[in-house]
Amino acid sequence: MTIIERIEQLNAERGWSLYELSKRADIAEATVYTWKRKNKCPSMAALEKVCKSYGITMYQFFTDIYGPDYTEEQNKLIAQWSTLNSEEKAIIENLISYFTSRK
Repeated sequence: MTIIERIEQLNAERGWSLYELSKRADIAEATVYTWKRKNKCPSMAALEKVCKSYGITMYQFFTDIYGPDYTEEQNKLIAQWSTLNSEEKAIIENLISYFTSRK
């Protein structure tokens, strides 16, 4: 899914037109229509306004495009996992396998 497709999805969920989005996000109507017509991505500043108008975070906006929405606990584990070296990851994987196989 592209950024423009995601915007269209969120508009559809809310029953908004591009015009409605432009007014709620305080972005020039021509700018919003240019994103669609020319398949241009909005600037980060514009995207922040769009997200605010939807009542969602940038994280929530991109999560549906690029991956699942993890819980706070899962995000913490992922962040910690990324700091481990390959040997440490192997140990943790073995530990998880041990605990999950006991059921």
